[in-house]
Amino acid sequence: MRTAILIAALAACSGSGVDPAQSTVELDRTIAVVGDDQVTVTITVRDSSGAPLSDVGVSATVTGSGDIGPPPLIPADDAGAALDTTDATGVTLAYWSGTLAGPQTVNVIADGVALGTATVSFEARQAERWDFTVQPTDVVAGQPFSPTVPVAAFDQYGNVTTDTPPVPPTIELGTNPTGATLQT
Repeated sequence: MRTAILIAALAACSGSGVDPAQSTVELDRTIAVVGDDQVTVTITVRDSSGAPLSDVGVSATVTGSGDIGPPPLIPADDAGAALDTTDATGVTLAYWSGTLAGPQTVNVIADGVALGTATVSFEARQAERWDFTVQPTDVVAGQPFSPTVPVAAFDQYGNVTTDTPPVPPTIELGTNPTGATLQT
């Protein structure tokens, strides 16, 4: 699934000179693999004439599903002031990665002005194990489980994935003569 980059002006231009219509929030990718890929965000801050603005405080946070890494992406101090600034070309970079699959959106603010957002779809890694999605219930010996015991493939971070782990699922009954336990 491709997730499009959404660059939207979220606030009117303030007295800071930052113009969200001229500024950009760009990603180096819109699809990333959890735990493997680091997303680079290029933030370019410009004024209403399109000229780059240097030494502008920028903060970026990420919202979305799953573990979004160490938020905020570009931290702010206790008073909310950004701890990163743009260079002479009006640019600063931010990075993030996650361990849970799903869409995540970076929100960027420069000098108190919301510049926009951009979204990445984090995909699960290769499946590494099988597990029950619902634990089995008690059953009479010799009778089938009802309902069926659902299993799914999971990656190392616990994301359900559609590929197949290298070892097929097996169900083994314990050696206890008065009962058994299902294990994957």
